[in-house]
Amino acid sequence: EMWFEKKWNNDKIALRAGQLAADSEFATSKYTDVFTNASLGWPAIFALNMPSGGPSPPLAALGARLRADVTDNLTLVGAVFDGDAAGPGAEDPQLRNRYGLNFRINDPPLTLYEAQFQWNAKRGDPGLDGKLKLGGWRHFGDFNDKRFDSAGLSLSSAASLGTPAMISGDYGVYAVFEQKLFRVGHDDDRGIGIFARASYSPPAQNLIDIYADAGVEFIGLKDARPHDKLG
Repeated sequence: EMWFEKKWNNDKIALRAGQLAADSEFATSKYTDVFTNASLGWPAIFALNMPSGGPSPPLAALGARLRADVTDNLTLVGAVFDGDAAGPGAEDPQLRNRYGLNFRINDPPLTLYEAQFQWNAKRGDPGLDGKLKLGGWRHFGDFNDKRFDSAGLSLSSAASLGTPAMISGDYGVYAVFEQKLFRVGHDDDRGIGIFARASYSPPAQNLIDIYADAGVEFIGLKDARPHDKLG
């Protein structure tokens, strides 16, 4: 990544622009940090449905992100990226953009947007903190139909032309829920938390149309080892 950021209104509004990765801000949950499965970061449904895997490690993309803390309990985030960090081609995206320095700007754009609703989020709040995120993405490029050819026949048919039909645009929607179930003493960071994520994209032009994951994390349950984590 390489970007500039400007903040206003006591840091409640922030505009960031440059070479960005989206996985650190969109569809995230704080209770996934102990898991090594890559899908618990940038969900597999995004990585396989978006061109070149989307703007996520190891490939960032040129773009801009606007974040606004509307209230203490509501944050809105929106971003627009170049829609293909590696550029078109049949090779692995990491071979098409071997050093992450393509800096492409001519591909159809990809937009992401998210609303974050949170409760008991301030340090010292007596209740257990939680968050609900509702978001989605929209790509403005053309995509191959996964089932039908340009004549409307099944691609698996012997009579098929073998040329997929083209579909204009692609999109996905998702939700993320996280909730602390138990707090150790008065420490906001320690306790037990759960998370769940789900996403949908239309099956016509996507390899994955439904995705879900969930988990639990135990943080610093023992006073002698306050930083231990188990998920």
